[in-house]
Amino acid sequence: MSRPGLDTNPLELGPDWFNTLFAEIGIDAEVKSLTSKSIGTGQIGENVRFVFEYAKAGPGAPKT
Repeated sequence: MSRPGLDTNPLELGPDWFNTLFAEIGIDAEVKSLTSKSIGTGQIGENVRFVFEYAKAGPGAPKT
């Protein structure tokens, strides 16, 4: 499996992208849905907070 790329707008990332990432780094979780919101002023770069809703959340699954 190859690590998912970051060649897109972070606000366009969806559950499939995070499910692939979590599988790659060994987190046993399945993201059902998520919300995303830009945070900060954008002076350094795009900062986004993701809040996850899981179908399955094993140990180490992040809340945000």
